[in-house]
Amino acid sequence: MEQIDFDIPDCRQLRVETVRTIRLGSFWDGILLSGGFWRIYHNQDSGAAIRTASGQIDLQPDRLYFVAPYSELTGFCRSTPLQLYIHYELPGIGGVPDRPVLSIPLTGTLHDDVTALERSLTDNTDATFRQTLLAMRIVATAMGLLPDNALVRLSEDSRIVKICDLMRSTPGASFSLPELAANTGLTPNAFLRKFRAVTGGTPYQYLLSLRYSQAARLLTTTELPIKEICDLIGVSDRFHFSRTFKRIFGISPGAYRKETE
Repeated sequence: MEQIDFDIPDCRQLRVETVRTIRLGSFWDGILLSGGFWRIYHNQDSGAAIRTASGQIDLQPDRLYFVAPYSELTGFCRSTPLQLYIHYELPGIGGVPDRPVLSIPLTGTLHDDVTALERSLTDNTDATFRQTLLAMRIVATAMGLLPDNALVRLSEDSRIVKICDLMRSTPGASFSLPELAANTGLTPNAFLRKFRAVTGGTPYQYLLSLRYSQAARLLTTTELPIKEICDLIGVSDRFHFSRTFKRIFGISPGAYRKETE
């Protein structure tokens, strides 16, 4: 999915990473829902859920669900609903730790936009950039409906923002904690604390999300062999790549690519 940036207040940028519909199944049962991006889910039928430390949240077709970055939740599935999911980054905005899953009713124009996007993705009737723009409108509208106490404003530091931009522009490069810290003038421990305060996660978690989001885009928008995709995102071991990809997306890279053919 092509990335499009949309300027919002305080120079933050809403970045849509992935927009897809997928038929859930056994692969989603136990899948780890983690990463440095926000997630929106809509299931057209019941039968799937998200498991949290405090219990299970059933995904109902009349609601839209949000998972905050780095939530470390798992999926549960006992049927095959069609799921729309949108992965997006909203720098500076995090979730409340004791409320990792949020939901709002799916009504009005938001319902119409979600229905239109699902139809477009299923029938492949629109260009990718139009689907992305529609996904951005859904994200902006839906996030605006969340209560203020469901979100937290993360710390801001231009030094960390530059490091994030560096990793985003070259996700295949090798980065070490001492090198990243040196670029900010901080000690490694101070850099690690500051990075977590700004992004909500560690540099490793942030880079992992970038790499595998890019891999998913390359699988669906190019015909590059998996070996070349591994090289581009800086993963030398194809077996490790496939295993990590499946842990993140629930299915193998080959199956993920096949679903878009």
